[in-house]
Amino acid sequence: MKFALIALIFFSLCASAQEPVRELFPGEKPLPSEQGVFVPGETLPEESPFQKTVNEADSVVVGEGEEIVYQDPEKKRRSADNRRESNHSIMLGYQLLTTWLPSKKAVNYTYIHSERWSWDLEYAWTSIDSPIIGVDLGEISEKRYSLMGRRYVSNSFHFILGAMYQDFHARASGKIVSQGVDVATFGAESAGVVLGIGNRWQWKSGFTLGVDWLRVNVPLFSTKVENEILDDIDNNSDSEDVKKVIRAFNRIPTFVVFGLNLGYSF
Repeated sequence: MKFALIALIFFSLCASAQEPVRELFPGEKPLPSEQGVFVPGETLPEESPFQKTVNEADSVVVGEGEEIVYQDPEKKRRSADNRRESNHSIMLGYQLLTTWLPSKKAVNYTYIHSERWSWDLEYAWTSIDSPIIGVDLGEISEKRYSLMGRRYVSNSFHFILGAMYQDFHARASGKIVSQGVDVATFGAESAGVVLGIGNRWQWKSGFTLGVDWLRVNVPLFSTKVENEILDDIDNNSDSEDVKKVIRAFNRIPTFVVFGLNLGYSF
């Protein structure tokens, strides 16, 4: 008896849950209890805030082997978006805090491979006319050629890794060389690696601003040394000072702090 009663209640609940929706005649409005049923020709029921947000969400464009990109015409463009649509950058730079010689000028060409990678070819140079490391020298010049890869880890922040070749050349004054020697020069050339961090911002107009917060140039081996001047120096102390300059250039890492670059990307 109990089993029959339970079965009767169960079937009555199933029947009420599966009650068919009443069909409406043309022009007939739904009953109050049927307001949740959409009728052709009638106004759609008002969407909830959640459903409205879902319906207004941007569609996702996905290509084979491509990243998922949300298309939003009103979204403010980022540097990463502008890099994705560019291939080249031409920039001029200034490195105030750098060794061995400060205040280097630079020109830079960048090939933008993708949103995440770019490759730089840079030439930086400067010259001064003053003593250095206690040596009475005439004109001193320094040149540096760098090939650097920039790996972006966010919109503009990136790591720098590459190779460099540097050339140091100096002309000694007549005070430290033997009498009768008009011009005495010495120099050294070396190659090594470049490590650093920086930011580079790029606008839709093409204007590009880059800051290398810190770059370290580590010489690994010497490629050329010009030290014939040592034969023309009589004072042993001056001779040792010249040797120190050459050794320092070939062995001690140099750096760039707050290297500023301005240019145009296209």
